[in-house]
Order: sequence, then structure tokens, then C-alpha cells
Amino acid sequence: MITAVIIALILTLIYNIALIKKNKRIPISLSHSYYIFGGYPKGYIFYGYLVTMFFLLIIPMIEITSEKWAWIPFLALASICFVGAAADFLYLKQTRIVHTVGAIITSLLSLLWCIVVGYWYIGLCSIAIASVIAYLFRNKIYWLEMGCFASVFIILLILI
Repeated sequence: MITAVIIALILTLIYNIALIKKNKRIPISLSHSYYIFGGYPKGYIFYGYLVTMFFLLIIPMIEITSEKWAWIPFLALASICFVGAAADFLYLKQTRIVHTVGAIITSLLSLLWCIVVGYWYIGLCSIAIASVIAYLFRNKIYWLEMGCFASVFIILLILI
């Protein structure tokens, strides 16, 4: 399981470095990578990245979550797949709704997951740091997304 988490972390770092390099600056949000990478069909690199995150993180997250709460990581990661599948959110109303709802569900459930596995303070600190960075710089959504990703990766690395 640790291998899957490390691969997911490395893939996230590589993806974000490539995204920032291609965009020549930090993007508005991770979701904008669909457009930065060229929209359809190249933009579906974004979808591939998110689906890969699902498959790499689903087992480790469910393994360290009590059975009572195992639905939280499943729905958080399933929702991230909806975000990727509805990648063209700027121009199509139908995909904008699916994309936005999926992103909100993913963010909230990832933070709820931090609470149920007993590391609420990591989620809180990650979001607090991301909020300060977002306040000081532009691209607030991107930094808040990175705060959610960071909290999940930190907890996984601690518990596995």
C-alpha cells in the first residue's frame, strides 16, 4: 500500500510541475489543466490523472478507515472521477454542474476523512496554510485544492 501512496504522491508532484511549466504560472485551479493541456482530446490527461488517483488511493484510504466510515474515502475518490469526467466545465452547463458538485463533495469528504481517521488537526493545518497562501497570492482554488491533497497524503504517509 505504501508503494501506491508514494506513486500517487510522485505522480501528483510531476503532474503539478508539468502543469505549472506548461501554463508558465500557477493555474487558477487544478481543473483548469484540462484547458491548459489543450482541451479535447489532450486535456483528458486531467481525467486520466484523477482516475489514476482513485485506483492508487482507494485501497490505502479504505484500509485505514474503520468499516463504519469506509464510504467516505470511496465517495471522495469517486467524486474526483466525476470532476475529471466533466472536465469541460467552462463551456458546457451540464458538465459545469457535475464538475462543481463533484469538486465540492471531494473536498468536503476528504476533510471529513481526516476527522474520522483521527487526524483532524492535519486537515485543519493544511487548509489553514493553504488559505494563507491563497490570501497572499492569486489562484485561491488551486491552493485550497492542494491543501486537501496535502492533508490526505500526509495522513496516508503517517498511517501506512
